Amino acid sequence: MRAPDQRVPELAGRDPRIPLDLGAKRTAILRVAFGELDRGVKEEPAGSNRGPRVDLYMPSWARTRPGPPWCAWFATWVLEQALGTSPVGRTGGTATLTTRAKEAGVWRDRDYLPAPGDLFMMRMSSSSGHVGFVAGYSDGRLETVEGNSGDRVRHGVRSLDDARIIGFVCTVPEEPFEACWWTGQGEDVSGSGTR
Repeated sequence: MRAPDQRVPELAGRDPRIPLDLGAKRTAILRVAFGELDRGVKEEPAGSNRGPRVDLYMPSWARTRPGPPWCAWFATWVLEQALGTSPVGRTGGTATLTTRAKEAGVWRDRDYLPAPGDLFMMRMSSSSGHVGFVAGYSDGRLETVEGNSGDRVRHGVRSLDDARIIGFVCTVPEEPFEACWWTGQGEDVSGSGTR
């Protein structure tokens, strides 16, 4: 019998926030997203939509003072880092991201059960939106990793019943994942999103 402090070799170095049987591309997406969370990325100064790491997510022309909302820049940057390209291109606009997802055939309506690594899309008002990664879902809740949430990259929990969630982007259609997955580590972010 293995001693309690010994690790199973194939699990050594594995991030417990990522399902074991998740496809390679979806795993790469979550590794990059959680990596940015683990870096403690935040706006500097708070409320500026800027910071050394935040600036990395957007092109130089978008680095204004104050900076633009950066949730979509974060999402598309993560996809590019993980996959080499983003199925929706690079953008800072949630409306543009939604349009591109529909054009690319990767848009999914609210009744879709998202897989880890997919994007959730929210309409915050008539002129603003918010986007983040699905890390898991269970019991009507989404576990998320999202940029520009409370001025930082944050591991959150949102209700699937939130009427502001308008749909999802299936980032890797060729890697379906049909099991519930929940780490229970996110914090309530229902009142947070892009400013």
